[in-house]
Amino acid sequence: MGLGKKRDAAASGDGLLRVGIIGAGRVGSTVGYILGEKGYRLCGVCNRSVASTKRAARDLGTRAFDNPVQLAAESTLVLLTTPDDHIEGVCRRIAREGGFRPGQVVVHMSGALGSDCLDTAAREGAYPVSIHPLQTFVSFEKRNDLGGVFCAVEGHPRALPVARRLVRDLGGRFVEIDPKAKVLYHAAAVVACNYLVGVLDFATELFAATGVDRDEALKALLPLVKGTVDNLERVGIPAALSGPLARGDVETVKAHLSEIQAYEARAGNDFQWSLVYRTLGRKTLAVARARGLDREAAERLENLLGTTGPDGCREDEERTKGEERTMRREEGNGRQKNDPGFPAQEVGRQEDYHADGL
Repeated sequence: MGLGKKRDAAASGDGLLRVGIIGAGRVGSTVGYILGEKGYRLCGVCNRSVASTKRAARDLGTRAFDNPVQLAAESTLVLLTTPDDHIEGVCRRIAREGGFRPGQVVVHMSGALGSDCLDTAAREGAYPVSIHPLQTFVSFEKRNDLGGVFCAVEGHPRALPVARRLVRDLGGRFVEIDPKAKVLYHAAAVVACNYLVGVLDFATELFAATGVDRDEALKALLPLVKGTVDNLERVGIPAALSGPLARGDVETVKAHLSEIQAYEARAGNDFQWSLVYRTLGRKTLAVARARGLDREAAERLENLLGTTGPDGCREDEERTKGEERTMRREEGNGRQKNDPGFPAQEVGRQEDYHADGL
């Protein structure tokens, strides 16, 4: 088959695509498994370590490659599903060593990066595209499809037919987005998914302060969270909001802040629970206003949750004090901020960027 025919087959999304997976961790392996079940030919996998490459090859029933350039050269569709920080560098190496050719489609699945991080592949005539399934991948799963999840897509126009076919076969919902909006899109996903974990950690800390075991606290709170998600799906925002802010219950919010600050004083808490509570409260107050909260109650709550707390201490003063306490504690432990001594990460150990991952 001539080079021109290869280009036509890849660009149109027709024909049998030969898929190479570089960085077959949680995302790459799960996607690869689904594609294999849908009849795609898996050329092979290549990870950073020999052990993880062999494991992924065994899981997917395909070949193990020790060289990403060789795997890319044998593929018409290249999945670069490495951690975000490695995508551009791996792509650059493959381009430099002749692994890309005109007509190939090169895909990454990062939520935060645009397809322009694959520009070195584009300069070799390949068609780069970004496909981000808006869900978490906490482990490799042998599943039938992605269950209709939103897949944000942007990239080279010649790659879009292949991307549309991939999303369809993966069982996702194809939505083309503006490349300039990619970072904001990913920030939204992080807030909805990753920050939810942080909010629940905050809630379990408050609950545990009553003497309840943290694990039990989480178990007690999860049905509340699930009910809220159900309400969001059923009636949307702002109608799903309930609680003291929705009711304009100033005294309850005031009691919360008073008790939280008293606990902070007793425990020497550096996490600044009251600051977090007020920050989240101000955002939620905007939802309560949209839900129809009366003006007087809204203004009283705004004053209570504003830049000056009930004790008269401004937020910037609280933040400065907290930062100073944290710095003193770190110095006492002999640690420096931004310590670069973190363990090296395997390319095959895909971090969760779907929220990553995301």
